[in-house]
Amino acid sequence: MTSSSIRSTKRSVWFSIAILFLFVSLTDTIIFTQQTTYLYNKIKNYTQKEFRLFEKLVASFLVKGDYSAVEDAAKQWGQEQNDVVEIKIKARNSFSIVDYQNKDKSMHVLHFSDRLHYGDNHFVDITLGIDSSNIKHELNELLFQLVVFSIVLFALFGFIIQRITVLPLRQEIEQHLEAEAKLRKTANEINEINQELESFSYSLSHDLRAPLRSITSFSQIILQDAKDKLDADTEQYLHRVIESGKHMAELIDDILDLARVSRAEMSKAPVNLTKIVNDSIRRNSSGEDTQKISWQVQDNMEAYGNESLLAVLYDNLISNAIKYSNKLVHPHIKIGQALIKGEPVYYVSDNGIGFNMSYATKIFEPFRRFHQEKEFSGTGIGLAIVHRIVQRHQGKIWAESVEKEKTTFYFTLAPEQNIEANLSLSSID
Repeated sequence: MTSSSIRSTKRSVWFSIAILFLFVSLTDTIIFTQQTTYLYNKIKNYTQKEFRLFEKLVASFLVKGDYSAVEDAAKQWGQEQNDVVEIKIKARNSFSIVDYQNKDKSMHVLHFSDRLHYGDNHFVDITLGIDSSNIKHELNELLFQLVVFSIVLFALFGFIIQRITVLPLRQEIEQHLEAEAKLRKTANEINEINQELESFSYSLSHDLRAPLRSITSFSQIILQDAKDKLDADTEQYLHRVIESGKHMAELIDDILDLARVSRAEMSKAPVNLTKIVNDSIRRNSSGEDTQKISWQVQDNMEAYGNESLLAVLYDNLISNAIKYSNKLVHPHIKIGQALIKGEPVYYVSDNGIGFNMSYATKIFEPFRRFHQEKEFSGTGIGLAIVHRIVQRHQGKIWAESVEKEKTTFYFTLAPEQNIEANLSLSSID
C-alpha cells in the first residue's frame, strides 16, 4: 500500500468519526431539548390548573376584604402543596398581603405570575414559586444516559472501524513492510550473485588469455617456420586455429568490457553528447570503407549521465551502424535526440540491412547474432553492453527496423535527469 492510500484511508476514518460526532451531538441535543420542553410544559399545565383554583379561593376572601383570611389560606394551601416554594400577593398599591416562603424546599424555582381582578376595578398581583428540582433531577439523569449512550456508541463504532478499516490497514502495512524486507533481501542476494558472476567472468576471461595467446602464437610460428613443409589442408587448419584464436580473444575482450560496464562506478554529471558522438565517429572511421558514409549529427545534444559509459554506448551503436551499412553504395547514419510523447529520446539510425522485427526482443541478449560470421564479424556482446549501460542509467532501449532498408536504436535515460531535447531538430526520419 502506498503512503498516499494510507493517508487517504486515515482521512476517511477521521471524516467518518467527525460525521458520527456531529450526528450524535445533534441527536443528543434534540432529545435533551424536547424532554426539557415536555417536562416544563407538564409542570406548567398542572400548576396553572391548581393556580386557577387558588385564585378563586383568594378572590372569595378579597371580595369580603378579609386579608388575614387570604394570608392564612395561602399559607395552608402552600403547605398542602408539596412543590410550592413561595406565594406572594401584592395589592394595587404594592402593599404585601401575602409573602409566604418555604425555605425547606429546593432553590430550583419556576415562577408563575398573574393579575387577579375582583370587585370593581380592584386587583392583586399573585406570584407563585414552584419547586423544579424534580425536573432538574430527571434532566440530569437524561443527560447522563445520553453521555453513556454516546460513549458506548463511539466505542462500538471504534471497534467496528478497528475491525473493518484500521486492523486490515495495519495488517496490510505489516505485509507491505514484510514484502519490502523480502525484496531487499532478495535484491541483496541477487546483487551478491551478480557480483560473484561478474568477478567469475572477469577472472575466467583473464585466465583464458594466457593459454589462448600461446595457442595463437605457436600456430603462427608453425605457419611461418614450416610453411614449405605443410600441405594445403594443414595450412588451412592452422589459419582456422589462428582466426578462431583471434575471435576468441575478441570475445574475451567483450566479456571483460561487459563486466567492467556492470562494475563501473556510476558518477553522473551533465554530458555533451554531440562531442562524445563526434569523438566516437573519429575512432570508428579509420578504414577506407567508412569514408563514403554520410553522417548527420545533431548539434548541442546534452544529457545527464556517466560520460565514460555513454562513450562506450555510442562506440558500440556507431560501430554497429557502420558494420551493417558500409556495404551500401550510399550509407547514411543519423544521430540525434527528439521528444517522443514528451520524453527526451536519443537515437542512432542507419540505412543498412536491418533485421526481422520478430527478433526485436532478443537483440540485446549476449551472444545473440542474426547474421553469419562470414557476412558480418562480431561476438554478439556489443548490444548487450549497450543495454546494460542504459539499465544503469535507469532508462530503456529498443530498436525499430525494416529489413534491407533501415534500423534505428532508441534509448532514454532516467526521467528526472533528462535534459530537454532541441525541438527544432527533433525529426528522426
